[in-house]
Amino acid sequence: MSSDPPRSSDGAAANGALIRAEDLWRTYVMGAEEIHALRGVSFTIAPNEYVAVMGPSGSGKSTLMNLIGCLDSPSRGKYVLRGKVVSEMNDDELAAIRNREIGFVFQTFNLLPRATALHNVELPLVYAGIPKEERIAQARRATSCRAASASAWPSPAPSLWARRSSSPTSRPGTSTAPPARRSCGSSRSSTPRATRSSSSRTRRTSPTTRTGRSTSGTGRSSPTRNGDEPPEDAERVGDAERLMPFSEAARIALGALRANKLRSFLTVLGILIGVSSVVAVVAITEGLDRYMANQVLSLGSSSFSVQKMPDIITSRAMWLEMQKRKDILISDMDAVKAACEACGEVGAHVNTMRTVKYGRTKQPDVAVMGVTENFSRIGSVRDLIAGRQLIADDVDTARPVGVIGADIMDAFFGQTEPLGKTILIDNHELKVVGVAERKGKIFGESQDNFVWLPITTWRKFYGTRRSVVIQAEARNMGLMDTAQDQARVVMRARRHLGFAKPDDFSIETGETVMDFWQSATRGIYVVTIVVTAMSLIIGGVVVMNIMLVSVTERIREIGVRKALGARKRDILRQFLVESVLLSALGGALGILGATLLSMALAAVLGGIMSADFSAPVRLWAVTLALFVSSLVGLVAGIYPASRAASLDPVVALRNE
Repeated sequence: MSSDPPRSSDGAAANGALIRAEDLWRTYVMGAEEIHALRGVSFTIAPNEYVAVMGPSGSGKSTLMNLIGCLDSPSRGKYVLRGKVVSEMNDDELAAIRNREIGFVFQTFNLLPRATALHNVELPLVYAGIPKEERIAQARRATSCRAASASAWPSPAPSLWARRSSSPTSRPGTSTAPPARRSCGSSRSSTPRATRSSSSRTRRTSPTTRTGRSTSGTGRSSPTRNGDEPPEDAERVGDAERLMPFSEAARIALGALRANKLRSFLTVLGILIGVSSVVAVVAITEGLDRYMANQVLSLGSSSFSVQKMPDIITSRAMWLEMQKRKDILISDMDAVKAACEACGEVGAHVNTMRTVKYGRTKQPDVAVMGVTENFSRIGSVRDLIAGRQLIADDVDTARPVGVIGADIMDAFFGQTEPLGKTILIDNHELKVVGVAERKGKIFGESQDNFVWLPITTWRKFYGTRRSVVIQAEARNMGLMDTAQDQARVVMRARRHLGFAKPDDFSIETGETVMDFWQSATRGIYVVTIVVTAMSLIIGGVVVMNIMLVSVTERIREIGVRKALGARKRDILRQFLVESVLLSALGGALGILGATLLSMALAAVLGGIMSADFSAPVRLWAVTLALFVSSLVGLVAGIYPASRAASLDPVVALRNE
C-alpha cells in the first residue's frame, strides 16, 4: 500500500505517527502454494487523521484491517502503533490495545447469541476492569441512547447497526470504525479520540491486491466538533492486570448450561453416580457402626466370656481346627470364680435350638439356654416384666422352671397370664416363673425368642457332654484387662499349656466384634473408593469431551471476546469456571441423590432390624464430595480451556 505524504498543518512526520506500516506482507500457505493477501504495504497515519481504505473485493482490505486492529500478525514487515512495534508485544499488551485503543465494527453477525443486548454492550467494559455498577450504568446509557437515536437513521440502517456491529463502547485512541454519532443531546461526543480534531484531513489509500496491482480509492473526512474532550473513562480504563470477574465467568457458564440442559445432565451423570455412591455408602456405614456400637454396649462394656469356639470364624479350616479343642466344663467355671479376684460375677450358660410347644401351638427355633442364677446380672442386666428371676435354689435342685422371652409370651399366651403355665421342650415340662423385657432384633435376629432354665436342669435334659460358656464381669472397667488375664492364667494352668503354646480356648469381648466389624467396613470403604474413582475418571473424560465440543461450538464467540479485549487468561478462566461449575453441579446432584438413597436404605434396614436406624449425610462428606467433583472439573477443563485461550483472534472470527 502506498499513501499520500502527510499534509498536516503542524508538520507531523513519520516519527510522530500514530500508525506506521513498513513493508507489510501477509502470506497464507495452501499446501504447496503461497497466497499473498498483502505485498509490501507501507503507509503512515498521523494523530487526529481519518483515513478510509477502499478497493474492490479481494484487494486485501479486511486483511489489512485485521493487522491494524491487532487481530492478526504480518508474515513480514513492521507495524508500529504509538511508537511500539506490535510484533514485539505480548498477548496481554495486544488485548489491552484491542480493549482500550481500537474500536471495531464487524461486517458479520458478531453479537453473542446467548447474551442480552445490554450484556453485549457491557462486555468490553468487563475486560477493561470497570467495576460492575459503573459498567452496567454505562451500558444502560449506551443502549438507551442508541434506541433514542434510532429514528435518525434511514431505514433499515438501525437494524443493520444493531445486528452487524460489535458492542458499542467509547475507546480512546485509534478507531477502525466510522465515527460514532452524537446522541441523546449529550454535550460530549462518543467518537473515539483519533477522530476528534479541529484539523481533520482526508487521505486516500490504495491497498495492494493479491496480484500486486493497485486499485484507486477515495477517502472522505468526517470532521468532529472542536474542543471535545475525551470521556472520563478514557484515561481511567481499569486495572489491566485484573482477571475477568468470577461472577461474569459464572454467568457465562450458567448460560451455557441452561442452553444445553439435557447434554449437561448426561455429561455429569458419571460424577453424579460416583458422588452419590460414596456419600451414601459412608452414611450407611456410619449408621451401621453406630448401631453395632450400641448393640455391643448393650451386652456390657466390662464383661467377657471364655469359650471353646471364637465368636467369628472366617473359614472352614478354622472351624475344623476349633473343633479339636477341649470342652469347657462347669468345673472350669468354678476354678475361674475362685481364682479371679478382679471379677465381680462369674457364671456360665449353654444353649441349643429347639421347638417349644404350648398346647397345640409351636414356636420354632427357640434358644433354649441353661444358665446359672447370676446370668441376668452379667453384662447388660435383663429385667423382667413379670414374675421372678432364676435363683440359686433352682440351680441347686435342677428345678424344671424357666424364664421366657417376649416372643414366646406373644406366641403362646397373648394377653393372658403366662406365669404358672407349663410349656413343653422336647416333651420335657417346664413351668414359667418369669417373663423378660423385650429387646427387639439385631440384624434381623430376635433377642426375645428364648427360654432360660437352670443349667443343671438343661444338662439333665440334654446331657453333660456339651461345652459351656463361662461368662464373667470385671468389678470395674479399670480391672477389665486384669480380670481377663486372671481367667486366662486359670484356664492355661488347668490345661497344662506351656509358655510357648497358644491358648486352646477363646476369650471374647464386645471389642472383638467391633474390631472385626470395623475391619470389614474398612474393606467396604476401599472398594467404594476404587469404584468411585473409576466413575469420577469416566465422568472427567466425559466433561473434557463436552468442553472440547463447547469450545468448538463457540470459536467465533471466543474471537469476538478477544477482539473486545479478552486476554488468554480471561478465556482460560471462563472455560475453567464453566467446567468446574458443570462438575460441581454433578456433585450437588450426587449429594441430593445420596441423601434420598440413604433415607430409603435407612428405612429398609430399620424395618429389617426392627430398630430406629438412621444414616445421616454428614457435612464433611458433602464438603468433600463438592471439592472432589470440582477438582475433577478443574482437571478435566484445563486442556479445553487452554485450547480455547490459544485460539488466534482472526482465525476464530473467520470460523463458520
